[in-house]
Amino acid sequence: SRKTLGEDHWLTLMIIDNLGGLHFAQNDTAGAVELTRAALDGRRRVLGDNHAATLRSCFNLARVQESQGEIDDAVALYRRAVKGFRIAYGEFHTYTITARTTLSGLLITSKRFKECEDLLRDEFEMFDKHPDVPKERRRGVIRALGIMYGMWDAAEPDQGHAQEAARWKKKLAQFDAANL
Repeated sequence: SRKTLGEDHWLTLMIIDNLGGLHFAQNDTAGAVELTRAALDGRRRVLGDNHAATLRSCFNLARVQESQGEIDDAVALYRRAVKGFRIAYGEFHTYTITARTTLSGLLITSKRFKECEDLLRDEFEMFDKHPDVPKERRRGVIRALGIMYGMWDAAEPDQGHAQEAARWKKKLAQFDAANL
């Protein structure tokens, strides 16, 4: 594809990104980083920072960086992907929700609880205002808030996080009783 179509052809860049994903799936993170970064750089150059394909490459590189423990870089790329997906697709598109969910999971596991709290509460409020959001998405945010507060309490006891964890677990039980 590179010889026939050229380095900057959209199909070449898609193949490079897909090959990065293949290397990632085979636990070849060095190859995944090289290919995914090349795809992201090429898509930025050719399509611009806010093009949907560029944003997908941004998300893909974040996943690879997360797996390598490059948490700050991964968080920055996930945030960029979330912001771009919101603009390109809207709040409730699968890409947007997946990027937000992935980002919140990373924030929880890296004990960046305040950042995660802000993200999840914003998401809960947004979902609460839109009745057309699928129930499993609403449930996921409620559950994530309970988990996050529980982990926050374990990391920083006696700060009121246990009460918040209990409150969100109660909300989850109420949600389940009303929707299952």
